[in-house]
Amino acid sequence: MNARQKGFHNMKCIQVPPISPRKLEYLHARMRKVMEYERQLNQLRAQDKEEYNSMKIQLQTDVQNLEKQLQQAKAIYQLNQEKLDYNLLVLKKQGEKNMILRSQQKRKINRLHSLLNNLRTKLANQEKQFEEEKQSLAAYCKSIKGHCKEVQRRMRHFAAIDAEKFLKVWLMNEKEAKGLMQTALDADRIIHSQMLGLPWEEPHHWFLNSVGPLECSKKRIATELAEEVLTAYY
Repeated sequence: MNARQKGFHNMKCIQVPPISPRKLEYLHARMRKVMEYERQLNQLRAQDKEEYNSMKIQLQTDVQNLEKQLQQAKAIYQLNQEKLDYNLLVLKKQGEKNMILRSQQKRKINRLHSLLNNLRTKLANQEKQFEEEKQSLAAYCKSIKGHCKEVQRRMRHFAAIDAEKFLKVWLMNEKEAKGLMQTALDADRIIHSQMLGLPWEEPHHWFLNSVGPLECSKKRIATELAEEVLTAYY
């Protein structure tokens, strides 16, 4: 194989340099981590929301029950108070006993009030805690999205670098191929005009004026056309 044929053979073997497997695996691994983090985050959100709703419903139910008990206790207290007032007129001796019962009812009401206040405080603390967790998860989600955008930016950066390298190699080989083609045309012109005494007209091939990689829609690449022209002349 002479130098000219080697040049055409090398040009046919040019391929787009792919992204290195190491870079691609790294990017895929990072993307899988991002997707896993996002899945875990969504799962934690759903779980926390369900737990929050369940606890909130339970606390609200407890508050309603305690308020109902408080109203019942107040009603009992009021009834007892009226009975005591009535019985005081009839039976003064029962006054001391009734005073003890009234004192017991007051203590029970105070205990219920204290329990109700404690539950309200607990509910407020739980709501505050859930709000803080919500803000923390939102900040974490924002950080994950930013990291994802950075990974995408790096992928575009590497793709642009590879495309630039491919273009440089293409242009270098294209220039060499066109030089070889021009040399063949000059030799053909000399053979026709000086040795054979025949008129010679320079053929017009579109790929001689083409610069850069060919479009994918063209059925034949420049190297195939150049080889076909040289084969026809020789």
